[in-house]
Amino acid sequence: MKRSRKVIDAAPTWAAFSGWSVLLEHAGAGVGLARPRDSENSFARRLNNVADALAASSGVSIARLPAESWHITLCDGINTGMRRNMSPGWSRLTDPGAALATLGESVDALCLAARTAAHWTPVGVEVRGKAVVVARETDADLSEMAEQRQRLLKRLGSMVGAELVTPWHPHITLGYLLSDEHNEQRRSDCASAWVSTLPERDGKSTTLLTDRAEIYTFSDMATYRSFSLPS
Repeated sequence: MKRSRKVIDAAPTWAAFSGWSVLLEHAGAGVGLARPRDSENSFARRLNNVADALAASSGVSIARLPAESWHITLCDGINTGMRRNMSPGWSRLTDPGAALATLGESVDALCLAARTAAHWTPVGVEVRGKAVVVARETDADLSEMAEQRQRLLKRLGSMVGAELVTPWHPHITLGYLLSDEHNEQRRSDCASAWVSTLPERDGKSTTLLTDRAEIYTFSDMATYRSFSLPS
């Protein structure tokens, strides 16, 4: 039985896991859906309903993330879990200040490309590794954003001596499996939770608008903070 390195128990108690990532922000409100704007209430409710249904069917096998931490990752940066695969000397890039000093232009280009209005729709809940995620889709043209993401990951990977370029599958992580036991049952639970949580019937579309991106640091999977260099 393999346990997740990111969570200790279903209380939940989150394991120390630090680093930085470039996250999409929803207009005027940063990341997290604990206090969504009125136009995003139906989106937040749908995710909450799915998470509640999963908790009811899966019990203590899933550690649920707080809505304050729900986000769409545009580009993973460096985290402590990657250090063992990095070339000596580059572990300092787990610090976002050091990363920006080296990668500033590439990060800026990615954030500039992310200044695109995208309305995201939830299309399903599934297990990816040990993460339970809600997949997202949008009709917006994000080709420039995807290209700049790939360029940043190529540059970062060449520096740390690791292959970091991966396909981008936009999603929001609702929580983590405590172990890899009973994975097939958890996948069945996801399908049931999705079917049982019908979209809102109040005439509002269940979408989330993003229109920018910024670097966020994290100390564990539930604690994210916007990062800016000291003035």
